[in-house]
Amino acid sequence: MADNVNFSDVHVEDSVKISNNEAGFVSLLCAVGLLFLTGLEIVPIIITGRVNIIATFFAVIGCIYCIRTLIHYFPEINAEYNYTYHNGLLEIFKVKRNGDRKSMFSADCETMEAMGLYNNRDLKIIDVDTSEGFFGQQSGRKDWAAIFIVDNKRKLIYFNPSEELVNAIKSQYSSKVKN
Repeated sequence: MADNVNFSDVHVEDSVKISNNEAGFVSLLCAVGLLFLTGLEIVPIIITGRVNIIATFFAVIGCIYCIRTLIHYFPEINAEYNYTYHNGLLEIFKVKRNGDRKSMFSADCETMEAMGLYNNRDLKIIDVDTSEGFFGQQSGRKDWAAIFIVDNKRKLIYFNPSEELVNAIKSQYSSKVKN
């Protein structure tokens, strides 16, 4: 049951660019790997005038692997988390550059035990079954933690929502949100 009897429709969406995005680094490594493997194959052909079948085989396999990895990781560059709060339901989606939207977390705030700033000593972050972080890299935002009961397990999530989203949750679940 909600703390405040507030029957107005509350809907807040917030997006934050993903921090620690290793996709850019992996894509760069694959591009360098492609150049290296191509060079490894072309230089001996130029020097000797002959094609080494074994070297060509491994270069082609390496190029195929690098291209496959690039195709997999390239959409992850500039990905973002989309936090959505609608009438007690908190959802977190990962939105990739190509528009793919994957649900990462969803829970009703009725099942939320507590929510507070990440370094808040009043927030009891003990005896949780799982934890997951959904941090972004926008400056000026505070890191928050929330404990939910999901599938009869205590799940701790870390995220950095806007003040508007925190206030929307606080408007309906004020006793569960600690500053």
